[in-house]
Amino acid sequence: MVTVTENPIVFLLLAIAFLLLIGMVIDRIAVLIILTQILAPFDSTFGIDLVHFGVIMCLVVVIGSLTPPIGTGLFIASSVGEVKLERLIVTIMPLLLVAFIVALFITFFPQAILWIPEWVMSY
Repeated sequence: MVTVTENPIVFLLLAIAFLLLIGMVIDRIAVLIILTQILAPFDSTFGIDLVHFGVIMCLVVVIGSLTPPIGTGLFIASSVGEVKLERLIVTIMPLLLVAFIVALFITFFPQAILWIPEWVMSY
């Protein structure tokens, strides 16, 4: 990964794209368990806070699980809510767009989420 880029923002964007694709086809918990071990060592290489990366990772994997065409979370929500899958997809698209914008926001502005742990640790 270091041979691809030395910029932490580019690394985070590549990780987001990868996690989004993987989150579409594999269960969320399995993705987090497997890929945390693989991607976390790069955080220290690029100087990324582990809390920051953990929040991004969790958010993007959930977005991936709700993204068509394979999103497993969509099938679960459709069967639990007894709603047609097509209607659910149309309904959830604006929410996914907002969630993706939030993921990009916290990628570019890590202090938006890191102020909470810093505030707690100051006490």
